[in-house]
Amino acid sequence: MLQQTLTDWTEMMYRKHDVVHHLDVISGATIYRVFLLRNTLQVDLAFSPSSEFGARGSTFKLLFGDPVEEVHPASN
Repeated sequence: MLQQTLTDWTEMMYRKHDVVHHLDVISGATIYRVFLLRNTLQVDLAFSPSSEFGARGSTFKLLFGDPVEEVHPASN
């Protein structure tokens, strides 16, 4: 399901927002897809499995959805 979501969003970004290139930055199970637009704007979208969605820091503010109760930040 994550792969189909990435594909759908990528197609939409290219179709509607004049994307010239994209790349992925991966951290654990989360994929940050970075879109570079022709007007030099960069748009980053994060895609995480629902099993890992939740706070990673003290400033996390949930707008909608249900976070995982106990998510431990990755150690550096």
